Amino acid sequence: MGQDREFTAEERRFTLRTIQTYIKIWEAEQRDNLTRDRDERLALQRGETIQQRDDDDEEEKVKPDVMAELEKAIEEKMAQMEEAEPTLDDETKDGRTK
Repeated sequence: MGQDREFTAEERRFTLRTIQTYIKIWEAEQRDNLTRDRDERLALQRGETIQQRDDDDEEEKVKPDVMAELEKAIEEKMAQMEEAEPTLDDETKDGRTK
């Protein structure tokens, strides 16, 4: 039983922005993982230990928690949307479910 309603333009924009943000985060994480894997393989071929390289890189890797920011934005938007929904009385709810 899904909702049979039109989405507002703002809801569509929010969904598209969320998807675009998720794509950017996903691609950045994948790029970082591939780079790290490549660097680890090269380090092993040169005889370095992974710990030595990680100690050098750790000072450079100070990045914000993007996922936490995204989740917070989603929760705020969902709360706004819930507040904006009209409250339905029992009679109206019964009519929609039948």
